[in-house]
Amino acid sequence: MEKAEHAGHRVRLRQRFMTFGVESMPDKSMLELMLTYALPRVDVAPVVEELLDRYHSLPEVLSAPLEELMTVRGVGEAGALLLKSCENCARRLNERRAREVILNNTDQAAHYILPYFAGASREKVYLLSMDLKRKVISCVPACDGDVGSTSFSVRKMVCRAIQEGAEFCILAHNHPFGVALPSVTDISSTLALRQALLGVNISLVDHLVVADGECTSMLAQGYL
Repeated sequence: MEKAEHAGHRVRLRQRFMTFGVESMPDKSMLELMLTYALPRVDVAPVVEELLDRYHSLPEVLSAPLEELMTVRGVGEAGALLLKSCENCARRLNERRAREVILNNTDQAAHYILPYFAGASREKVYLLSMDLKRKVISCVPACDGDVGSTSFSVRKMVCRAIQEGAEFCILAHNHPFGVALPSVTDISSTLALRQALLGVNISLVDHLVVADGECTSMLAQGYL
C-alpha cells in the first residue's frame, strides 16, 4: 500500500509539472520531482525535508558542494549527482544567455546580479567578467564566504578573471543576514583586488553588495 502511495505521488508530481509548468511547483515539489529519477525506489519526501532543513531553498540545495549533498541522509551518490547536474545545466544555460547581455551602468549590473543570490542563506561571492564592449562573458561563483574571510583569495580571483578572458570585472557578494552595505573589510579587500587586477590590465568597475533583495554599489558610494 505504501509503495502504491509513493507511485501515485510521483505520477501527480509529473502531471502537475507537465500541465501547469515549473511556476506551479514550490521548492519542495521540484526537489521531490527531480529526486524521483535518481531514487526510483525511495520515498523522496523525507529526503527532501532533510535537504530543506539544511539548505532552506532549492537554489541553495543545488549550489551545495557534491560531497556535502552525499552526506545528507537518503540522498546518496545518485541523488547528489542528479542535483549537481541540474545546477551545472542551469549554469551553462545562463552563461549562454549572458553572452548577449551588455552592462553599461550600475542599475543594469544590479538587475543582472540579484537573481544569483535569490534564496541564499550562505555568503557567496560572484565574479562577473565582461569584454571590451561590457558584454557579459560569464558570472561565476568565486568562493563561498565573505570577501574578508580566509576563503577570499585575491590571487585566485585574478587568475579566474584572466581565465575568463575579462577586460572588465564586477565583484558581487551578499550579506544574507545583514544589510546591503560594505563593511570595512569589504572595502579594503576590494581595493586590494582592484590593484591586483590593474597589474594584469583588467579593470574592476564595481563591487555590488546584496542583502534582502537590495543591492548597493561601492562605485556609487565613492569607494571605487
